[in-house]
Amino acid sequence: MGQKEFGSLPQATDWVCRHPELSLRLLKNVPEDYDGDASAMSVDSALRTMGLTRVGEMALSWSYWELVPRELPVYGLSREEFFLQAHAGAVAMQLFNDQGELGALEAFAIGLLHGAGMLAIDRALQSRSKETPRLAAETPRKLADLEKTLLGTEHAWVGGSLLARWSLSEEIVRPVARQFDGEGSDLQQRLSISRYIANRVVDAARGARSPLGSKENVIYRGYSLYQVFEYAKKRSKQSFAGLN
Repeated sequence: MGQKEFGSLPQATDWVCRHPELSLRLLKNVPEDYDGDASAMSVDSALRTMGLTRVGEMALSWSYWELVPRELPVYGLSREEFFLQAHAGAVAMQLFNDQGELGALEAFAIGLLHGAGMLAIDRALQSRSKETPRLAAETPRKLADLEKTLLGTEHAWVGGSLLARWSLSEEIVRPVARQFDGEGSDLQQRLSISRYIANRVVDAARGARSPLGSKENVIYRGYSLYQVFEYAKKRSKQSFAGLN
């Protein structure tokens, strides 16, 4: 979905109406506190009720979900785990954008699409290797270092290139592509911590106990990391449920 297609209510209505499956999912996810008859709601009414940012988040999430294969064996992730990781990163990035440095949808998109390059690398390695290699590391940066050693590139740069081809804005492409370039910017730090939160959400989905439970007093940009983790986990599960 090109970002320019979703810049106003009429544009959004037109875009959603041209995608029947998205229209149906949108209407199925009308907020529970809506006072009217949700069954009689039009796409235009749903967009007005939810707001462009919320609908944009849903459209991005659903569109991205459709691109994710049943599993990513190179990275040891199922489709659900990859989506939970992506969406939790999006929720955390949006929370850490509390000072409004980015647009709300831009912050969400950066967090959601941080691992887009993993999709391309996973597919490429499966098609070229007789035995599927496994890429695993303790942190995203160590994973990128491993990818560089073995492949000569890493998922952030590949992801940025992919997002540019999808016609997303430079405000989204650049942070994804330059996650590990050593700048140490505030935006890189926010994305790094968001990815840490996202990985803990995946661990929790696998039954692991989160180390954040003992770190309730660890504060970043005014938020307890434990509270961010719990909120991101809840939102991501809700979003995943809305896909089905």
